[in-house]
Amino acid sequence: MDSKLTGYKPSSKNRLLNDQIVDEISPFLPERMQLRPQWTLKYSLEQDGASIKTFYKSAERPVSDHQQHGYVLVVRDARNGLFGAYANEVLKPSEGRYRGNNDCFLWKHEGDKVKAFPYRGTNDFAIFCTHHFVSFGGGDGHYGLWIDDSLDKGVSYPSLTYENETLSAQGSKFDIIGLELWEI
Repeated sequence: MDSKLTGYKPSSKNRLLNDQIVDEISPFLPERMQLRPQWTLKYSLEQDGASIKTFYKSAERPVSDHQQHGYVLVVRDARNGLFGAYANEVLKPSEGRYRGNNDCFLWKHEGDKVKAFPYRGTNDFAIFCTHHFVSFGGGDGHYGLWIDDSLDKGVSYPSLTYENETLSAQGSKFDIIGLELWEI
């Protein structure tokens, strides 16, 4: 059976996703995304280096591409925890405003399954990106998931947007040892 994942270099040793985890995330995706046969690696901390500028540049789509895509962010922390977010649109600096819709969600891999935290409609703080950080969810002064511009530190707190648990196995503050962005 062919893998659903494309984009890893043969030399990549620290691959964060595999087909089993993709199959666990897929039921939480919007139906139109569940039908896509391929996930394409747009950015990998291991393959592309630690730069938020490179992260955003890698996520860009050609102007001629009018197909709607979804994006799965995958983070591995220093305790080997695996978690992330689904975004209904490309991640890029958002001019001081939140973006995204009710298709967005946070997730974490626990044991052998994925636990998802869908958008709750409490507020519209789905996605917020700047040149200094990437974030998902918010309210009461806390982000559901926040990653700094060096892509090596992050925080995760319960958020009103997703009513999520803390995502990282390290706790609210975590060290990033792996980060990937997948386009569906």
